[in-house]
Amino acid sequence: KNAGQYSVSLQANERKTFNFEVSPSQTGSAKGKIVVEGDEFQPDNEHYFTVQVPEKRNILWVSEEESSPEFISYTGAM
Repeated sequence: KNAGQYSVSLQANERKTFNFEVSPSQTGSAKGKIVVEGDEFQPDNEHYFTVQVPEKRNILWVSEEESSPEFISYTGAM
């Protein structure tokens, strides 16, 4: 599954950062691959990575305001 694609031109030694947002459908290890094309040197065109997707995420809610006893906070499942 393709998470995203950018078409860019870079000069020699130029660096740029690109962000891809994905929503994994299951927990555990999520594997991915980045493919860079367009130059003559093929051995460095594919980069593999693994991301660990936890079963649950801990969220800390910090506020400077004192909440009232009637206030109920619900963040929902992530």
